[in-house]
Formats: sequence, C-alpha cells, structure tokens
Amino acid sequence: MSNWPNAITTYIGDWLNTSRDMAYFCVNAEGAIGERGGSLGKYGLDALGDGANIEAHAPYLVGLIPSPGEPVLLESVQVGPERYADVHVIPGGSGAAGDWAVLIDCTSAVQLHQRIQQATNERALLRDQLAAQNRAIRTEQEKSESLLESILPKAIVGQLKAGQTKIAQTFDQASVLSAEVVDFSMMTRSMSPTQKVDLLNEVFTGFDDLARELGVEKIKTLGEVYEVAAGVPTAMVHHASALAEMALRMQQAVMEVEAGLDKPLRLRIAIGTGPVVAGVIGTWKFGYDVWGEIVNTTNALRVSAPPGSIQVTESAFALLREKFLLEERGAYFVKGEGEVITYLLQGRRM
Repeated sequence: MSNWPNAITTYIGDWLNTSRDMAYFCVNAEGAIGERGGSLGKYGLDALGDGANIEAHAPYLVGLIPSPGEPVLLESVQVGPERYADVHVIPGGSGAAGDWAVLIDCTSAVQLHQRIQQATNERALLRDQLAAQNRAIRTEQEKSESLLESILPKAIVGQLKAGQTKIAQTFDQASVLSAEVVDFSMMTRSMSPTQKVDLLNEVFTGFDDLARELGVEKIKTLGEVYEVAAGVPTAMVHHASALAEMALRMQQAVMEVEAGLDKPLRLRIAIGTGPVVAGVIGTWKFGYDVWGEIVNTTNALRVSAPPGSIQVTESAFALLREKFLLEERGAYFVKGEGEVITYLLQGRRM
C-alpha cells in the first residue's frame, strides 16, 4: 500500500475507532478469508493472488467479498454498536494482481435510517413515475389501435400487429353493395363547401352506424359513392341478406335526412354476390379493398339503377328471394360480361 496517499493509509488504521465515516484500502482475499478458517473456493475467489493483507479488518469482510466482476455495493452490515457500513468492492483497486480496493462507508444508525427512508421515498417516487409513464403509453397504444381499427377490419389489424405484411385472401361467397347519392353535385351546387361536406358526412355517418350494427364491412367512400361488403374478412352465412337489409335501411336513413332539406335526396344502390379477393394495399394511407368480376358488375348496376331503387344481380336474387320481395327488371349489358339479368329489391316478405 506504499503507493497510496499517506492520508488514506493513515485513515485506514483507525476508521473503526474514530468518528470518521469512510476508509479506503486494499485487502488480500486469501489472507482475510483464511484468517477465519474459510477458503477462496468457497467464495469463488480461486483466481485471486496474494496482496497486502489488512488482517484487522478481516472479521468484517469474510463472507462479504463477492465473486470477481464489476464493482459492487454490498448490503449494509453492522460493524459495531449503532454503527453500520456499506462495503464497496472494486476489483484491481491497487493495480496488483488479485488485489481489490475496498471502500468502507460507515455511518450511525440514525443516519442509516435517514438514508434508508430517503432511498424508500426515491423508489416510491420512481415507481409512481414509471406507473404514470406506463399508463400514458397504454393510453397512446389504445388510441393508435382504435384509430387503426377505424380504418381496417379488426381481424386485419390483428394480422398486421402479428407482423404479417402481405394480406390477401379469396372468398368464394361474399356480397358487395355499392350506393351513390343521385345527382349530388347538381343538388349541392348552391351550397358552400362546408355545407356539402356536412350533408355527405351526415348521410355516410348514418351508413357507418348501420354497417356496424349489421356486422358488415365498410370498404370505402369515393366522392358520393359508398361501398360495403359482407362475408369479408370474416365469413358470413347470410351475407346477401345482411346487405339487402342494409340497403333498405339506407333508404330509410336518407329519407330522414331529406326531411330537413328543400331538395329531394335519393340513392342508387346495387348488390352483387359471388367470389372476391380482399386484402390490404399499400404501406402508407393503406386500405382494405375487394376485387373481382362481381365488384365490377355491382358498380355497373349501381350506375344503371333507377333513382331511389335497389338493383341486384341474379346470383344475389337466388339468395334473397325467400326472405325479400324482388321484381325482375330484365337484361342489362355489362362490359366484359355481356347481358345480365337484374332484379329490383322492393322490401321484406312478411
């Protein structure tokens, strides 16, 4: 220890017998442990070599010196009446092989209690801060998930959260509904932009409520066109009936909105049934969409439907005729398919 400052080496000899509270010295592990009949192997210290031995302090160090590793702070131990010490062990403190630097921080029982209370208060404060941070994180996560579920089907959100990046699926039996507000641009020509948006928002918000109530999936809006599907992304036995019911309720909802206007408000609606492909497109401002011949046919029938009517394909008619009243309209030419037979949905059967 001759290479250590005199102030420190002098301090080491009397730290337990004076009012001083700190000591810093080097201890030889083998001597300290052997003094008390222990062994290096018992404490995992076999690799340590000989060094300067401070035997007077061995009684307080036997069993406290940890295995070689990073600097550590041992638990407080009582070293005399009303006196406690924190033992800091630092491997290689003196520079000699096998030696450790040991810092003894001795304090009174009252001071120890104060330190423990302070540490307890700090831990409680930290615990409260962490709890508040965790609550804030959970709140933000719930907001993000809620926003995502307002854009995509819940089942699709689950797949995205699970790490799936390519989402596409074929559905052999599904139904698609396409509706548009008749002559919306002409009807709202004299309205301000805000009034136009408010009117369309009132109509489409009502449709959103119907979609949630009936368990069908809103696909998208495009201008004054509203598109919804049933049987995707979760299979539905009565997919055509669900959309027929929604179409009838959509007409009723529009009539209620029309009551507050000085102009007629009408819908053209078409329903088609058949196989579709559905999936998520894009990585930014992405959306869940459906494709297939039946989608194209349904959009074409929407355009040709008389104002205020619900036009359905022959495949949809086959699934609806037992529960709904339908009237054959006749053949209609669809590009890519030729002539198709269409029907007008009149209402529910009693």
